[in-house]
Amino acid sequence: MAGFILVREVQEEGKHFWSIAEFFIMKKFRLNGLGKHAAHQVFEKHKGNWEVFQIEKNKPAQAFWRKVISEYTQGEFVERTEEGCVIQSFCS
Repeated sequence: MAGFILVREVQEEGKHFWSIAEFFIMKKFRLNGLGKHAAHQVFEKHKGNWEVFQIEKNKPAQAFWRKVISEYTQGEFVERTEEGCVIQSFCS
């Protein structure tokens, strides 16, 4: 096993979207594109609206998700900061 991704389906206040609940890649498998590839596969498997959250202080996670989501959407995503989190929103 190289890691895992847990996805959750959120339905709240008239909103419906997918979200990454947990994302983990073992250190020896990082920096070779495996995380990006896995994330893109998850986005393809769960079509629809997405919101991906990172803690505001976790700059490496923000950089990773900005790059992964930007490549997947060809730059078609919105980012906002809310309640101590950075959130990227897009449609797969």
